[in-house]
Amino acid sequence: MINIVVNGSSVTALSGSWSENIPTLNPNLYNNLARPGSGNRFIAESTIDYLESADLPSLDTLVIVMWTGAHRKDIRFSFDWYKHYKNFY
Repeated sequence: MINIVVNGSSVTALSGSWSENIPTLNPNLYNNLARPGSGNRFIAESTIDYLESADLPSLDTLVIVMWTGAHRKDIRFSFDWYKHYKNFY
């Protein structure tokens, strides 16, 4: 049985996306790592981090990534900054 891991931005994360069809394949494990607003750097790093920590057998694991547009940039900020500015956006 195969393990399926998907990642991407809102096109992959939100209700009604293409990724909702994956569980119908009846994988052994299905994990959707996607988050709205994700840039390609976050998508790549979170996929690698998950795969390194999940200890899944590589021959039985399918990873599907839907990259976002190249124009989207990742910006890292502290949680304190987020708490302060979250109401402005």
